[in-house]
Amino acid sequence: MLLESSGCRAVEGLSIVLKDVDFSSSPVKIHIRRQYSKTKVARDSFITDEAAECLSQWIDFKYRDRGKYKPNGVRNGEDLVFAVKSNVRNSNPLYHEVRKEFNKLLEEAGLAERKDGMKRRKSLGVRENVNYN
Repeated sequence: MLLESSGCRAVEGLSIVLKDVDFSSSPVKIHIRRQYSKTKVARDSFITDEAAECLSQWIDFKYRDRGKYKPNGVRNGEDLVFAVKSNVRNSNPLYHEVRKEFNKLLEEAGLAERKDGMKRRKSLGVRENVNYN
């Protein structure tokens, strides 16, 4: 919902830290830092009330009290919003995990074939025996 509502790219969304989210503004404002934007220019984006509610619920869930062995996490402004572990502060490992999952999805869909000797994937029109139905 955040990506759809804000119009940010996946990497930009994955790089959002707690201090980048301003729940006090209406609508809720998300700051996209320049080092993660495609154009290398920082910007602010706004999200819908529904997306803000989901984001708030996610953050509350992430930092919930987990009992004796996993006490309530301390919120740090530098924590990545969408990292599973609350103490992850570097988006590179997170991005790596998303990329791995996306590659698995491409394999399952039969779209993982690469161009000869290249890292780029073949386009749909170049694939042999592709059933478009």
